[in-house]
Amino acid sequence: MKALTHRILIIGTTPNALNSNWALRKHAATGFSEAKPAATIRECAWDEAYNAIDQFRPTLVIWMGGVMLQEYDLSLATHLARTVGSKVIFWMHDDPYELDVSLSIVELADFIFTTDKASQIHYPPNIPSFHLPLAACPYTHVRSITQRTGPEWFFCGVPFPCRTFFFTQVQKHGLDKKGLLLGPQWNLEKINSAADIPVSSGQIANYYSTARSVIYLGRDTDLANERFKVKPSTPGPRLFEAAMAGACQIALTPGLEIAEYFELESELILIDGVNDFSLVLSQLEVEPSLSEKIGKAAQERALKSHTYKHRALELIKQFEEAIV
Repeated sequence: MKALTHRILIIGTTPNALNSNWALRKHAATGFSEAKPAATIRECAWDEAYNAIDQFRPTLVIWMGGVMLQEYDLSLATHLARTVGSKVIFWMHDDPYELDVSLSIVELADFIFTTDKASQIHYPPNIPSFHLPLAACPYTHVRSITQRTGPEWFFCGVPFPCRTFFFTQVQKHGLDKKGLLLGPQWNLEKINSAADIPVSSGQIANYYSTARSVIYLGRDTDLANERFKVKPSTPGPRLFEAAMAGACQIALTPGLEIAEYFELESELILIDGVNDFSLVLSQLEVEPSLSEKIGKAAQERALKSHTYKHRALELIKQFEEAIV
């Protein structure tokens, strides 16, 4: 059994230049190194995959990412992996937004892991499939929790429709004055608090740790989700990354799966809309130490349960149990 996870190669499904989330692969590799200290762990992008498999001869290949860009063929490298004796796992982290395309490549996989719980049931039963959320990296995202000196609220992300609607409402209610919204493609003329400033993941963690509150909003733009029209259920990596940085997060999400990862009220504040948001901002203004208290609890929970070491241990456990 140990031989099957002796040499693990984690591969991005696209070149780094086309993958804004390529750092997740490096975080995962660090987590696997911690989870399996006796194993050899390597990672690479799509354009390095064939040579890496040929030279490294992994016992386990993990394709990590979305598969929407079908021009980056995965079959050739996957065939080589099987030729050298590898088992092949796909860890899909763009479900359900690209689920239709994800389902089209299942024949390449020995096992499927999806970051979205609601998507898991739609994978065919002949391919073992599991739910495995993304996480946070302590070495990248941990920050000291001190007095909040940053904006009253902070958000970083792309302007998907649900986010545009929320921040338009925030502005209408006059709650934008002391906030900061970062990310590309926002209409800077209509959203006063927005700024298009390039920031690294380390810089974002600095904002997370210094803002009085950090807003978590999911996305609602599907690229290939017509077959089952799945509504996303599992929060994305920024929920875990902000928690790791010690943020006091205010979350607006459909459903309550988020409560499986953080304790509501003590580790994260859940809201229904802009009216709730206004009340929470007022509470944090009156009681600023509450932000630090919630952020500290969230960070402790993230360190205890939501690192990539935890995800690696879970993946290896499910994989080993499935092949018995």
